[in-house]
Amino acid sequence: MSNTALWIGTFGALLLYILAAASLVVDGAYLVVTGRPPLLPFERIFRRRNPATELDCVRLGAQKLLQALSLILISIPSGFVLFRATADLTGVLTAGTGRPPPVLDITVGAAILGGPIAGLALAIVAYQVGLRIKHVPLESQAPTT
Repeated sequence: MSNTALWIGTFGALLLYILAAASLVVDGAYLVVTGRPPLLPFERIFRRRNPATELDCVRLGAQKLLQALSLILISIPSGFVLFRATADLTGVLTAGTGRPPPVLDITVGAAILGGPIAGLALAIVAYQVGLRIKHVPLESQAPTT
């Protein structure tokens, strides 16, 4: 595999991930601001339901925003590893001339450990918010004319 193909694959995977997280953020913000059913049709298609009230739409939006943030925080360390491994495989990074300062090691360690811990905490909060959402089946809603 050529270096170019490896970098294209890495950036392609990153772009798909960013697109998925951005769609969650946009849909969640839309729900929180407007209080209407979501823009993205996935819940209507797969679960055949909508939030019952305007407050439930806001809660669903908050849940989606928290989920997106937790996914981002959980995936940051693996993203660092992905880019470091790709850079090592393609020869972009060369061996350093010495050890980095200890403050840098502490900062990177805190980011690698703290990001996923904070992400898991946000995922738990998102789950708790999701438990309070009431839904109604699509069949029970009257058509708007």
